[in-house]
Amino acid sequence: MNGDCAGTNVDGTHKQAWWNISLPDLANIYKINLMFREKYIRHYGYYVFINKEDINIEGLASLTPVYHEENEKHPGVQNIIMFPGGIQGKQMYIYQNKSNATGEDSGDLKNNVLDICEVEIWGCLNYTENVNCTCSRNESDSPLPEAMLSSIVAWPNNNLTLICHQGNVKFQDKFKPKLDLTHNYQNDISFTCLDACPKDAYNATTTDVENSGQFMRLSVDDYFNYTCKIGHRFESGNLIRICQENGSWSGEEPICKRCKCPCERLASQNFIKDPIVLQKRIEETKKFLAVNRSELSAFQRKKISSYDGRASSTGIGMTLGVGVITFVIGTIICCDLLTCKAKKRKKNVPKRVTLRTRWNTLQN
Repeated sequence: MNGDCAGTNVDGTHKQAWWNISLPDLANIYKINLMFREKYIRHYGYYVFINKEDINIEGLASLTPVYHEENEKHPGVQNIIMFPGGIQGKQMYIYQNKSNATGEDSGDLKNNVLDICEVEIWGCLNYTENVNCTCSRNESDSPLPEAMLSSIVAWPNNNLTLICHQGNVKFQDKFKPKLDLTHNYQNDISFTCLDACPKDAYNATTTDVENSGQFMRLSVDDYFNYTCKIGHRFESGNLIRICQENGSWSGEEPICKRCKCPCERLASQNFIKDPIVLQKRIEETKKFLAVNRSELSAFQRKKISSYDGRASSTGIGMTLGVGVITFVIGTIICCDLLTCKAKKRKKNVPKRVTLRTRWNTLQN
């Protein structure tokens, strides 16, 4: 649209208000420039939806809006919404649905009223073949075509809102997800979209990030799930980190180290780092693993002979047993016989009377 502003009839009460812009074909949209009626703020609370196919107004509730104006007191009279990398769509809806709408208040602030003066949609239709187009296929990988970065300021003395669908607005020395400007800007304004947080906040040689490809541009509250690479174990830090408003990640960088033994065994281990708790666990483990030697089977088998029912074993056992017993008894008997024989010989020897003995006898 270009020319005079067109708005919702303010004579009645409207439960909802909307505008629908249809493109001739699917397009890769990079920028939307919305200009509302100057010096009015009753358009606050509106939503912007982009869809690939036509949908009725009731069906908008199933879609995710690309933008929602939440500033009730100072909504942007001109809102410039950037889409880094582009967003596919054919239908664009500007939708307003204030609860408990009434047309009896001054300025229709509680009524659903949209005053739209101009809508610009910047992008390329899918059937564009001109290589000179600023967003043709040979530039499809660029985050944002240079020709889209500059926008005309319709009303320099009114509120101007700069929005990045993903990432943060980079304008002069300002860096925010959404930037409301109230200064007197003339002619045109140029800004770009950058990641709200750095993407390289981890060691890619030891750590993987699961959803790095989910975000074309990182915005505040976007989060990453980290996992350790195969052959590495988690040492410290945080495996889930959230992008914060100050441009930093929550928590600490996850640290993964190479495993010295198979990680499958370490996965189920509960590592204890407190020395007091560790010593207590060691003492409990010692008591649990203590063994009574007298109850061991090895100790008990020392006093038990194993049964062997084979005939050869029985014969050998009998032969050895009888032989050992016979040998022992025979040895004892032989020793006794020799002792008895020696005593008997001693008794049969005649007494010898010596000369000295006889002389002693004669003297007496």
